[in-house]
Amino acid sequence: MIGLQVISLLFLSTGICSQIHGKLAPLLDETSVDAIDGEYVVVLKSGITAEEMNAHIENINTEAFLEQQARLQEEEEARVLDDYSETQSSEARKKRQIIPEAVIRQIIPEAVMSRYSMGDFKAYSARMSNGLRDKIRAMSEVKYVEKNKVVRVAACKNFQRNAPYGLVRITVRNRPTDTRYNFTDTGAGVNVYVIDTGINIAHPDFEGRAIWGADFIDANSPKNDPHGHGTHVAGTIMSKTFGVAKSATAIAVRVLGADGFGSVAGILSGINFVQNQHRCGAKSVINMSIGGPKSLAENAAINAAAAAGIYVVSAAGNEAEDACTRSPASADGSITVMASDRNDVFAPFSNFGPCAHIIAPGVGILSTSNNIAQFSSVLSGTSMASPHVAGVVAKFIGVLPAASLPTPAAMKAILQSQATVGVIRNVPTTLRTPNRLVFSPCA
Repeated sequence: MIGLQVISLLFLSTGICSQIHGKLAPLLDETSVDAIDGEYVVVLKSGITAEEMNAHIENINTEAFLEQQARLQEEEEARVLDDYSETQSSEARKKRQIIPEAVIRQIIPEAVMSRYSMGDFKAYSARMSNGLRDKIRAMSEVKYVEKNKVVRVAACKNFQRNAPYGLVRITVRNRPTDTRYNFTDTGAGVNVYVIDTGINIAHPDFEGRAIWGADFIDANSPKNDPHGHGTHVAGTIMSKTFGVAKSATAIAVRVLGADGFGSVAGILSGINFVQNQHRCGAKSVINMSIGGPKSLAENAAINAAAAAGIYVVSAAGNEAEDACTRSPASADGSITVMASDRNDVFAPFSNFGPCAHIIAPGVGILSTSNNIAQFSSVLSGTSMASPHVAGVVAKFIGVLPAASLPTPAAMKAILQSQATVGVIRNVPTTLRTPNRLVFSPCA
């Protein structure tokens, strides 16, 4: 125990790293189920210099060594007493009890495993006894001691085998090698308004989560989807088999007829309907897989919806031109989506440019058909890319409390920041087109 007394005096003689005080620094996560036995992270207080940190760590390593040396010596003495009879001389026993320091240093690793210095953040991880841990906590330069813990990959809670390609692609950074869609969040509690050709809400893959909202084409509404486009879009957003957000609700807002055509006036009516349905704090998303010439009125309505807290996701359009010339793609309040194929090649028909914000799978997309007997169909277009992103938005906001919902502008920035950058080939190099593929992390 002499060694321990000496080292304590050493702490008292080296400046800031030597000051012992009565109050112990906080001990965090000691009882965590993920705690690693005997390992800690020690965080030093602000203002500690590199030299002071090095002196502190040297002292800790020395103290730990002396502590372990004393333990090993005691174990050796006990072993010798067992091995030698009482008739042997005490001098012989004494010689056998001494363990060379060099041998001990080979047996005992240094207590400090790693050190960290990042600006004013200075810390280290170490193996230590409870006694040494509490001595460290009593040092004035120590801010807190945290138990080292096991961390693990953020595993998804759910998965879907043989999922459509688009679902798989948005959850991996590189081109997928299997057909597994991994997900945790499902968009529960989110209403996604599909402003389109209607939805066949009776389709079994919607599981009763597709409902009718409004029809601005026929006064005597069929409450169906004579065209099929809207049903396909809704399926990619939220259906059981083909959907990104498998617990979201799709609400049909019909503004395009059986021939796929409508008007700006009808679109304005559709957006106005959603605005009237939306309540402060509600989780509302609009998907607009539609397009036409740029309309200031339409863009203004979209911006108003975004200002009210509604997330608007739009197709960039299929004219292979600047999306800034189209609506709803050019609206500031829109999250505008371009298309790629299963080989990570930019779709040649997709619009592009600075008014477009993100890319999603949009070629050969399998989703729900308005013909229930047929069940599913394959379509291509930025119309198919947009609902992938609408589903990702629904998943993201579905788990958040109302007070924590990001603004639509912030949601756009989040999608862009977590997107996979630079993996899509043949993205137009003109007009600052972003090469960002939507990514939906497992969390």
